[in-house]
Amino acid sequence: MKRISALSSIALAAVLSTAAWAQQPPTRTDQQTVPGMAPGISKPDDAGKPAANVPAPPAPSDSVSVISRQMPGESLASEMKGMTVKNAADEQLGTISDLVMSDDGKLNAVLIRVGGFLGIGAADVAVARDSVKLKTDKDGNKTAILETSREALEKAPRYVTVKGQIDAEKSRQPATPPRSTSAPGGAPSPAPSNRVN
Repeated sequence: MKRISALSSIALAAVLSTAAWAQQPPTRTDQQTVPGMAPGISKPDDAGKPAANVPAPPAPSDSVSVISRQMPGESLASEMKGMTVKNAADEQLGTISDLVMSDDGKLNAVLIRVGGFLGIGAADVAVARDSVKLKTDKDGNKTAILETSREALEKAPRYVTVKGQIDAEKSRQPATPPRSTSAPGGAPSPAPSNRVN
């Protein structure tokens, strides 16, 4: 009994710790399972009577849970790219250039393009996902809100991708010198002869 209670507490904490953008989305009613994904099964117990609340076996790997529509309070990544980022004083800070996802599907950070003139000299700054809130106006237009100043964001460290880190490391390594064609003792080696005797 204590183990079930502990597991329930852990599961509840995991659900409550998952942050939404600005608010918790409404309960989803459009989720469906495709064949092979049953949320639970009922099988008879040893006496042949049906047993209740028996967990389902692991779903086959080709099964997936599908969702049929976007819910209020959800945003598409395509809607967010290019979205204006402002602070509470309505000062424009930049635009969302990309989203940083972990391999397990969690949104880790939002990349904001800051600085530059007409896109030249602009750079990306990554901010934690829960620092950005989405605000929808009466016409349904969304704006990203970040509580900071433009100056602070422009002075923040620039975001470097894994590829950028690898490229920077390669550029720091010394270039390999070309192979010498000199013979021992420093004299140039004779050119090979193609003459046939």
